[in-house]
Amino acid sequence: MAAFRRKPGGGKSGCRRDTGELFDWARLAAAGVGLWPTAKVARGEMGLTLGPGDGGAPVAEIQRALAGFGYGVPTDGTFDAATGAVVAAFQRHFRPRQIDGIVDPETAQLIFRVFDGG
Repeated sequence: MAAFRRKPGGGKSGCRRDTGELFDWARLAAAGVGLWPTAKVARGEMGLTLGPGDGGAPVAEIQRALAGFGYGVPTDGTFDAATGAVVAAFQRHFRPRQIDGIVDPETAQLIFRVFDGG
């Protein structure tokens, strides 16, 4: 439980650091609780990298997929700070080894695999 306590003087008032990357989400999904992409992700397959300042249809598509899964993200096609924070939250859960808030090819594939249910 100590991992969920706020450090004195750190962070915003009432905010806690998300420690989702420390949880075994795949094992929980295997037990029938939650989701985990079952198909292997081929790195670099989609050739897409999106980050702050990017915009247009590819960003909107990522945002809609994240919103469809329940993340509170704008769907206006602008990769802003809110979108980056949601992408980082997604990565904490589904790709904890690299949490940077950037939609690289692997993150994009994971987003669409989870959104499609597998």
